[in-house]
Amino acid sequence: AGQVETAFVALDQIAWGCYDQTTGLLQLHEEQQPGDEDLLNTVALATIRGGGDVHVVPFSGVPGGGSCAAILRPGVPGRS
Repeated sequence: AGQVETAFVALDQIAWGCYDQTTGLLQLHEEQQPGDEDLLNTVALATIRGGGDVHVVPFSGVPGGGSCAAILRPGVPGRS
């Protein structure tokens, strides 16, 4: 929805699962299941399509210690 200004995605990680844009439901799986996609790739593509920047970095370089992190655009609801 264009809310992400900058995304940091771990180069050396995979997050199998599926995301339903209509409902906002996210399912994350330990192992790949039929119909799954790499959600980190999904984050990167959605950020680029929304006009944001993506930084692909080693896992140790992702802010916050997770597989991905994002900086939201100013004015995004729920952000102080």
